[in-house]
Amino acid sequence: MKPLARIWLSILASLLFAAITSASTDATCLIYKPIDMRSEGTVIKIPEGGFIVLVVPYLSGFSIPEKPYSAIARPYVMDSMRQGQDGWDSNLVSRTGIQIQSNCTFDGNKIKEEIVTVDLSKFRGHDYDPSLEDVLEATLECIRRTSTDKHQKWRRPILKIIGRSTDNAKWKRWMKAFNLQDFSKPFKRPLTPKKKAEQNTPLKH
Repeated sequence: MKPLARIWLSILASLLFAAITSASTDATCLIYKPIDMRSEGTVIKIPEGGFIVLVVPYLSGFSIPEKPYSAIARPYVMDSMRQGQDGWDSNLVSRTGIQIQSNCTFDGNKIKEEIVTVDLSKFRGHDYDPSLEDVLEATLECIRRTSTDKHQKWRRPILKIIGRSTDNAKWKRWMKAFNLQDFSKPFKRPLTPKKKAEQNTPLKH
């Protein structure tokens, strides 16, 4: 084979490998988000909390060890029949300023655990939005559903919550409840100490 032909074959092989490699760096996964269903007119019956948990496809980096939990906090613009009208963000997580980040720790070359951090420090609820506790409960349920979806079955994440220092004790209870949660069941917020004491107090006859 002539030297020039060898060079061209080498170039073509390199381009083909690059194409295959780049094509395999992305993967589609399923992300769950709490979507606000309220509007001026009620077309369908909405849940008591005014929102539903919606699953949406998401294209993520296949070779990145961290799972894309941060996508739960990306805006979700609801489609509208009004052509040309700007949509509004109906994702309660992104709209209220909650941020989510995932980081893996390693034991040698193997992933030891994945820590998902939910940052509440920039929470900015509006008058018509659910409370911080309501949005956080929905957020953690979305993390659980994303992790356990039968199509992906990711490693169970470890939860970390960042908020105001005055709320540290409260968020510590939430983290403990989530990290000990039976992941086959929906997440429910932990009882406050007052409510827990009331439940443990025997009824007087």
